[in-house]
Amino acid sequence: MFKSQRTKTGERLTLLPDFDLRNELTDLLKNDDVKKQLGDTISKDSDLKMTDIDSHLQTIVDLLEPIISDGLTERLNQLQYQIFDTENRLDESERYNRSYNIKLLNVPYHKDENAIQVTVNIANEIGCYLDYTEIETAHRIFQIPEISTSTKPPLPPVLIARFYSRPRCFELLSCKSVFRQLCNDHPMKNVIISEDLSRKNAKIFTTARQRVQKSKRHQIFSSNGRVFYRNSENQVIHLRALPPFPDVKIKKLSILSISLLKVL
Repeated sequence: MFKSQRTKTGERLTLLPDFDLRNELTDLLKNDDVKKQLGDTISKDSDLKMTDIDSHLQTIVDLLEPIISDGLTERLNQLQYQIFDTENRLDESERYNRSYNIKLLNVPYHKDENAIQVTVNIANEIGCYLDYTEIETAHRIFQIPEISTSTKPPLPPVLIARFYSRPRCFELLSCKSVFRQLCNDHPMKNVIISEDLSRKNAKIFTTARQRVQKSKRHQIFSSNGRVFYRNSENQVIHLRALPPFPDVKIKKLSILSISLLKVL
């Protein structure tokens, strides 16, 4: 049985498992069917004394164990479902919160830079004109450098910018293809703009791209914080779990629906 824990105002906080093995065994031994089976087991020896109960202990345990095990399994399944549901709710909340963000990779880093101004300059450079006041905040994500024998210089830290307006954020995201059209010696040529995915969807996106051929990685994309795969039949599949995605529901979207996806 589960109890709802509530605050003084009556608001429910969470569901907690209320399980006491002693009470469970007591309830079982009060059950008429169980008592009958125990009685039949004990009455087989008419001279049975209380001191001889140990001789029947294994039989009693064999009787009670599967019943208790079923109860524990049911509670475990309830907890697993509750955890699954909670994780999905948290991921959905994180996905929405990050939908105001954009992630910029390969942006040259300068000490004491103004990250908001850097973002504005990049947007203006590709024709998506932004005002400084449209960005709430921006910062770099510095990571501990990994030990590597490569002679290539390390990539600059990722730049994250948070907008006040989601539509304006999407406008900049829709301009990402402009970078590929820049000349090779342009300082912004290698800049990549993408959505700031939730941790769950970022893992799905990265893992999925690692498990397909390099020539097919463009078929895995994100839109509105979710990860999709477009197969050879132009079916768009929502990737809800890590590959091999055993529970993915394949849904063929209409041409209109596909055109509305902001492919990133």
